[in-house]
Amino acid sequence: MEFKVEVNRLAKEDLLYSLKVCGIPAQSTVELMRRTLRQAMGLPATSSLVRPTYPFSYAEDSAAIAQKLANIQTMVNAFESARASSEYAKISTALAFIYGRINNSQPSSTEEQQERSGFLVSVMTLVLELKQKAKEMARASRPQSTVLDVSTNRRDFVRGFR
Repeated sequence: MEFKVEVNRLAKEDLLYSLKVCGIPAQSTVELMRRTLRQAMGLPATSSLVRPTYPFSYAEDSAAIAQKLANIQTMVNAFESARASSEYAKISTALAFIYGRINNSQPSSTEEQQERSGFLVSVMTLVLELKQKAKEMARASRPQSTVLDVSTNRRDFVRGFR
């Protein structure tokens, strides 16, 4: 997926999740959480930071993912901007975040694996819907060209001026 997580566009609950996954305690403000998460994400893979075991059960992930997908669906349905808009960036960040959370989830049964697959299909469907709407908005905002009816018969052309 071409979308990326922009820390400044993450909601508070997404920041809390990301920090907990990194083993970092919650901070007092959203801005402090964003700053801390940016620093954690900037650490090289070879750093001495040891990631804890994944702290969420599949049931917790499933409930959070379903809620987030419903919110994203609402945002995509209401989307009426261009690809370069901040609204598009916010939705694409939400999609990238939830895609990561789905991949982090740890289903333990066949039913949970099937539900996880369904979540992934939902994300891909939302990505396609968002891209299609952005494409339609770009097409609608282009200036319309005017087609002139130019007669090839010289008599008709001249007669139009008399």
